[in-house]
Amino acid sequence: MSKKDKEKRDEMRTDPDPHQNRWCALPEPYPGPQVLRPNQYYAMLLLEDYAGTNGEMTAITQYLYHHLTFEAYNDLAELEECVAIIEMHHLELLGQTIQLLGVPPEFRTLTNNRANYWNASYVYYGNNICDRLAADIAAEKTAIQNYRDHQYLIGDPNIKQLLERIIKDEEHHLRLFSEAAAKYCPGTCVTSTTNNCFGPMGSMMGNGFNGMMGGDSGR
Repeated sequence: MSKKDKEKRDEMRTDPDPHQNRWCALPEPYPGPQVLRPNQYYAMLLLEDYAGTNGEMTAITQYLYHHLTFEAYNDLAELEECVAIIEMHHLELLGQTIQLLGVPPEFRTLTNNRANYWNASYVYYGNNICDRLAADIAAEKTAIQNYRDHQYLIGDPNIKQLLERIIKDEEHHLRLFSEAAAKYCPGTCVTSTTNNCFGPMGSMMGNGFNGMMGGDSGR
């Protein structure tokens, strides 16, 4: 964690706002959930972000699990917990929007009117610090891409604005996880969907893997 992020974290702890003013979130306010009209197709897209394989429900559970396993590393445990809480707020905002679109915010996706309910097998549990951080980085990259894809498909400007604000958080989380990986796994290549090695100061360098991570990246 950089000195600037530590200072920001300490400042945010004194502020009563439980979401945008957490140190791992950006200070920019979130737009309130609103839609032009009910739309089941838009709801179906948001359900993927809400409770799909790589959705917010998976991210929350994965990051909380990693928080527990990082108990010997206070800064990592705190980072995972903080990001999980921000993802909870994303989950809430998406759930409220899905409801406004006319669909119950159940923890499921809908494909051809068939419900697939969220389950804990979506989570990447991992074996060590480096493969868990790699999974978290991959999760954030996948989330950003999914949100961008859904922004393109959704014509409601209110939903587009909400997704843009969520994306900003995810990009910030990606930077924080990358910095943590560079600190604890310098020069390490791990097998993940990121296809990257961890370089100094949060940078990503090169391709190639040592096969440390054997499974899906979760979110």
